Amino acid sequence: MRTKQNFDKNWKYIIDEVGPLPKTYAKSGIVAGISNAVDGELFEPFAGAGNMLRALQDILPAGDDAKGDVDAADMLMGNLPEKAKSTKNWKNVDLPHDFRVEIGVQDNATNWAQGYIPDGIAYYRKAFKIPKSTLGKRVVLEFDGVMRNASFWYNGCFIGDHYSGYTGFQFDVTELTKYGDDEGDNVILVRCDTTNGSEGWWYEGGGIYRHTWLTIYENVHVDRWGVFVKPTVTGKDAVLDIETTVCNETFEKKNYRVCTTVLDPSGQEIGQAECTGTLPVYGKDTQKSKLAVKDAQLWDCENPYMYKAITEVFEDDRLVDNYETPFGIRSIAYTDEGLLLNGQKTPLYGTCFHQDFVGVGAGIPDAIQNYKIKKIREVGFNAFRSSHNPATLELLDACDHYGVLVINENRIIEATKHRMEDLEELIKSSRNHPCVFAWSMSNEEIFAGSYQALRILDKMIPFAKSLDDSRLFLSAEAFLSGEMAARYGLEIYDIFGMNYAESALNNNQIKNLSENYPDMKFLSTESASWYTTRGIYEDNKERGHCSSYGTRYVMMGGEGGPNAGGTARPWQTWNFYKENPRTGGFFIWTGFDYRGEPTPLKQYQVCSNFGIMDTCGFPKDDCFYYEARMKETPLIHIMPHWTWEKEGEIKTIRLYTNCEEAELFLNGKSLDRKALEEDWIQFEVPYHLGELKAVGYKNGEIIAEDIQKTAGEPAAIRMEADRSSIQGDGMDVSCVKVSVVDKNGIFVPNAENNITFEVTGAGHLLGLGNGDPGCRENDKASSRHAFSGLVLALIQSNEDSGEIRVKASSEGLETCELILKAE
Repeated sequence: MRTKQNFDKNWKYIIDEVGPLPKTYAKSGIVAGISNAVDGELFEPFAGAGNMLRALQDILPAGDDAKGDVDAADMLMGNLPEKAKSTKNWKNVDLPHDFRVEIGVQDNATNWAQGYIPDGIAYYRKAFKIPKSTLGKRVVLEFDGVMRNASFWYNGCFIGDHYSGYTGFQFDVTELTKYGDDEGDNVILVRCDTTNGSEGWWYEGGGIYRHTWLTIYENVHVDRWGVFVKPTVTGKDAVLDIETTVCNETFEKKNYRVCTTVLDPSGQEIGQAECTGTLPVYGKDTQKSKLAVKDAQLWDCENPYMYKAITEVFEDDRLVDNYETPFGIRSIAYTDEGLLLNGQKTPLYGTCFHQDFVGVGAGIPDAIQNYKIKKIREVGFNAFRSSHNPATLELLDACDHYGVLVINENRIIEATKHRMEDLEELIKSSRNHPCVFAWSMSNEEIFAGSYQALRILDKMIPFAKSLDDSRLFLSAEAFLSGEMAARYGLEIYDIFGMNYAESALNNNQIKNLSENYPDMKFLSTESASWYTTRGIYEDNKERGHCSSYGTRYVMMGGEGGPNAGGTARPWQTWNFYKENPRTGGFFIWTGFDYRGEPTPLKQYQVCSNFGIMDTCGFPKDDCFYYEARMKETPLIHIMPHWTWEKEGEIKTIRLYTNCEEAELFLNGKSLDRKALEEDWIQFEVPYHLGELKAVGYKNGEIIAEDIQKTAGEPAAIRMEADRSSIQGDGMDVSCVKVSVVDKNGIFVPNAENNITFEVTGAGHLLGLGNGDPGCRENDKASSRHAFSGLVLALIQSNEDSGEIRVKASSEGLETCELILKAE
């Protein structure tokens, strides 16, 4: 029977080049050194080579400082470098892991697009045992993602390369595996190299940054991603088309039977489907079956119901494999009014963002994947575009759970063998996720529309549709117009995806294309790109900060002109969609700031300024603008804070709200009451110490309020965890918001105190961040300066249960302690 074990624990790594390690050999391809067992691990350096070594010892002359047997071993190993013979200087690590975060920002680094964190080479290695009882089954090592150019050795044998950092893959190592103590320890060695070119133009990380798995199954088994459940919805009912691919890894034909049991969201069985087939020698067979579902519970953004298919494979009535497939039942269609989800018009209020996060870089634990999706969902966004690469599967799990629709994006359009394999992995690995409603083949390809691009797409699109024809196909384009744009939207794809449709970049293309090609369908796949820094209200070039009112800087640091502040303003994006509903919605660039692409002040920043939240997930003022537009829950937000230096100085107050009217009070005195007539309500107010209060009205009744108070000098630290109880599995994480307050407990919005963290008990400090795009402190240090009053601390459990004590201290401030629980 199939077992799938998480393989993330107990690795070692080193940030260094310890090779070169050979990929070809003169003999059997088995060598010693770090690609095999070393340093006291249970091993036989050269399997079955004892007789050869004894013979070589007799015929090879011994050197002055070495015996003949050592010379013989060196000859077989290929004269490995000394660094490749031991792991005594390596560090212990659990995955996922991004080694470049440990390197951190370097002052002499020139790769500004990668956030001034140098590229590098790292090796990862794990020794592990496989029990004797496993012999006769298939042993498979699965990698969800390794950044970037990666090479793999197993028990002294080179087993392959993988080039993309964004797709999963596996190695069947059955014949090379050592079974039981008498054969010894197994060793997997991985070399990760980010120095030979990147896939993207942002920070991508480095290392084994997604999960790894050890999977064991019988010789007859379900293929990798071999079950596809495709629902067709009619009224309240659905029919499931179930496609199952079974593999035979023997030299005999095999008869097999597949039984698929479907469980509803409560775990109750709702039906079974069966099919039979014959497997060729060392081959595959695909069979299809159907199952009717009465009164299906449809997955949507408000009720994200998930079903499960349990696939059992029988060989001559002997159960040989079991395989679980979560899926959802829903229908999608696209009209000139946008997306229809289960027949209902569903505006796509979406965000784009890259996959890094403070404290961990690209090596994001599952809990932080959930944190990010939950954050955008709370604001009111219901969609996400994985830009510009296939999403981590755990992120798709979070979108399934929270009801977030996804455009899953292919990294690059190429028809090379490895890129076609990447495309296949993208679609097969995520085609059962109900959140995924569309595949994007590419983003802003420079050669889009050329003869070369068209020929490549002629191969890629039919291949992709052969794997899944139940979703929409598009690409995100910025530089196509006229007839070629129409060809992309009418002939090649289901929808014409347009980036920055609301901006001068596209010069009213939607109107022109709509008039000339009335059958063409559109989706705004990327919008806004507006530069702001959380808690900052005046530009500060030397610190890499952009005013939240709108900066004077344009891309790459120029000043002034119609594009100052970014490609399009948030309200421009919102109003454009309302005036052009056939664009389907929008996908904001971006939900979060991210490492690299430090726009617009690349000399002074290490992160972008695009996000409506900073790199920690702390909201900027623009975030409240979107929330007020997208949600009906009463909201009013005061911008800016109310802690300034000069009494009497005039401050521009914006109120982002969805209330009909708002009234502003300063120290209890009403300044005016105004109706919401445009995108916000604005006041010009002389600054005076005290309390600024905004009250929102609907039908004359108070329905919302917000208060900003003048803060005194920093006096204490406060901490608040997003989850006070986490799993004691060594992987779960609590995100702790750390605030600086004055002696009265009022938040200090300009505090920059250096805060030191000490974590004891059943957990440890995983990493730190503060959301400052100009900050160059290392995320793996034990201290961090607050930025605009805040720090985010990531606390990870150990493999234990009990209390986790988090202590935060800073010179001159009252210390704070927080107790979390690991269960």
